[in-house]
Amino acid sequence: MQYSKHFISFINNRLLQHILFWGFFIFLETLHIYDNTTELNLFSVLLLVISKFSAAVVLIYLNLLIFIPYLLEKNKTLFYIITIASSYFIVVYSVYGLHLLFSLERFTFIEDHIERPRLLAVLFGLTFLLTILSSLIHFAKRWVKLKDVELDFKEEQRQRLEAELKTLKAQINPHFLFNSLNNIYSLSLDKSDLAPEMILKLSDLMSYIIYDAREEFVPLKKELEFIENHIDLERIRVSNRVDTNYESDESLWKYNIAPLLLTPFIENAFKYVSARKDEKAFINIKLSENQDELHFFIENSAEEELATFEHNNHGIGIENVKKRLKLIYPDKHKLDIEHNDKKFTINLKIKI
Repeated sequence: MQYSKHFISFINNRLLQHILFWGFFIFLETLHIYDNTTELNLFSVLLLVISKFSAAVVLIYLNLLIFIPYLLEKNKTLFYIITIASSYFIVVYSVYGLHLLFSLERFTFIEDHIERPRLLAVLFGLTFLLTILSSLIHFAKRWVKLKDVELDFKEEQRQRLEAELKTLKAQINPHFLFNSLNNIYSLSLDKSDLAPEMILKLSDLMSYIIYDAREEFVPLKKELEFIENHIDLERIRVSNRVDTNYESDESLWKYNIAPLLLTPFIENAFKYVSARKDEKAFINIKLSENQDELHFFIENSAEEELATFEHNNHGIGIENVKKRLKLIYPDKHKLDIEHNDKKFTINLKIKI
């Protein structure tokens, strides 16, 4: 394992990469010269290799260190093309002049009457290709780096959102348990025979919260079963004082949903109707599906003081839902809340 780490570190060494690259370049050029000469002279071959190597080094590092950062990356594309082309011809013709000055041995393609412009292309074609290749490699590495940064950012954002969602979900559990225990305590004070039944239902609900609701998403069928048990528990508490109607569409069973998302709405509805003094309290709950969209509707009787609903402690649950909706279903939900002195209505649509 330690050897592999040293090997990876060795390969990633920037200086080593350049040394290996230029060593391979010199090797290829030397082979190319020996393959295309009629009379070999060590001095001529050495001078030709050095001149081609020098031309390639000048052009490639000018391109990487100056032309790309100060021209191409600043959207001066035309100026970049003109500059790189001009530099190429200046360097190449300077080196070619050096060849003529030292009267290097002729190549077989000169003997075959190949024109000198083509001779330059053959001699320095690899240099030109490497210059272009250096640009491509630069942008490929930059693209990979940007992708890595983007992935790191997305992962960091995902972890942050996940932590925030866990915090929001954790707020629901004690809130729900606190309300349920309060209900059981009230029945116990009245020595109601319904207290044991409420404890059993609460046990089922807490089992769902502790085990199933830990997942990011749960089958909507299980969530609906939880909602039904929750409503049954509340019905026991309010007895005949509240007219409660609940409907759900079985077509929803095939979908998944974030757990406990709808619970705060139901909790608040029962909380407010149970506080009413008249006997006309009601709660209507309906869940339906239309073209892969969940429709959640709930309305309950209300009094004038509900105008300040979202400014008191009882609005915490709904604020929690709003935050979770923004995090889990961004641009995939619509929440409408309406209230007056007669009733409080919530319409929620989620693309599931």
